[in-house]
Amino acid sequence: MRFLGLIRSTRSICFLTALTTWLSGDLWSQQFDLVIRRGRIVDGTGAAAVKGDIAIRDRRIVDVGTFTGQGRVEIDAHDRVIAPGFIDVHTHSEDITELPVAENFIRMGVTTIVTGNCGGSKLEIGAFLKSIEQTGTALNVATLIGHNPVRSQVMGGSFARPPTAAELDQMKALVDRGMRDGAVGLSTGLIYLPGTFATTEEIIALAQRASACGGIYASHMRYENDRIMEALNEVLRIAREARIPVEVSHIKLSGPAAWEMAGDVLKLLDGARAEGIKVTQDQYLYTASSTSLGTPIPAEAREGGRQRFRE
Repeated sequence: MRFLGLIRSTRSICFLTALTTWLSGDLWSQQFDLVIRRGRIVDGTGAAAVKGDIAIRDRRIVDVGTFTGQGRVEIDAHDRVIAPGFIDVHTHSEDITELPVAENFIRMGVTTIVTGNCGGSKLEIGAFLKSIEQTGTALNVATLIGHNPVRSQVMGGSFARPPTAAELDQMKALVDRGMRDGAVGLSTGLIYLPGTFATTEEIIALAQRASACGGIYASHMRYENDRIMEALNEVLRIAREARIPVEVSHIKLSGPAAWEMAGDVLKLLDGARAEGIKVTQDQYLYTASSTSLGTPIPAEAREGGRQRFRE
């Protein structure tokens, strides 16, 4: 299927743009900046596609349907889908200011990205978002505050332990600041340093700070193999105790031993939703995993960093 993306440039961080802005006057005779004709319109609500035209003026959609008003520019979208920009909820695009045109996303119709996933983000969220505004990008950008830079900042290189009470307070303060500065939630990468050493209780305490600001919790879980149920139950416990919506990042069943567990995984997630937990998941569409070569090394061998591991 070929897609014709409607791209609305903006520097505000927003996930949805209003589909229709009604203006007074006779739309039958008005002239528009752009009219897209005869497309299959998908509005993002889940409703069936409808054939019709879309009129745009001053970078806003002002009418959807069939009308005779002309556009200064007209596009024949016959046999193409017209849809709002897609949202990619899982990217690692902390370098977006170095590649502000982001053609890899735009050419696929993605107009909003979420970065800071898997526990990794810029620590200074305010400075990161300001740099995006100053550079100007082709995309709307939202970010999570990553657990790993927060833990690294507070605990230095001593990771294979719980934080002290004072250290946990410092971590909470950094999450608070990140959320105030514009982060949309907290992320963890529990197979990556230093998050792999974090206890569930530590994560709950930080997720509570994100929850207090209306954020979400997104997690690359501890296990994606035949221990996935253990990892999912940890995520759901965090959601319950922190009272926070949770996103399971790139849910998968790694290795033949786990391949028969899909039904159990879906049943657990359905049960959690029935309980009232707001839990969602995303998934990539390729069959190979994609991570660093250091990740399969046991966590205890990675304490102390790369130099210690070499020793």
